Amino acid sequence: MIVNVDAKSWHNKSIRSRFEEKYEKCDCWIWKAGKRGNNGYGGFRVNKDSIRLAHNVAYELYIGEIPEGLKVLHTCDNPLCVNPSHLFLGTQLDNIRDRDNKGRCRNRYSIKQLGAVSAQEGGK
Repeated sequence: MIVNVDAKSWHNKSIRSRFEEKYEKCDCWIWKAGKRGNNGYGGFRVNKDSIRLAHNVAYELYIGEIPEGLKVLHTCDNPLCVNPSHLFLGTQLDNIRDRDNKGRCRNRYSIKQLGAVSAQEGGK
């Protein structure tokens, strides 16, 4: 969790102002800064030691805390989108179901192939 989004960072700018410099506002707010890994999601350096997924930072900046066990999902299915109106919380199982319902299986297992996910795992 980001503790104080308006506090000055090592860049002498607030986390919020640095974040807001890095996307283009349109329907989807497209992340223009760095990417994290090969999965197409944006990455944002919160501080010198921490790079976070940009859509998770957007959720925390504009909506609120991300509860333990939940993930930030996209209604728009655009991994570079940081528009808070396109973000919602769910489990990994919710994400898999959403993907399968939209026919977006990209070399991944469907729920039928994976079988039931235990409640203890929270869909992870």
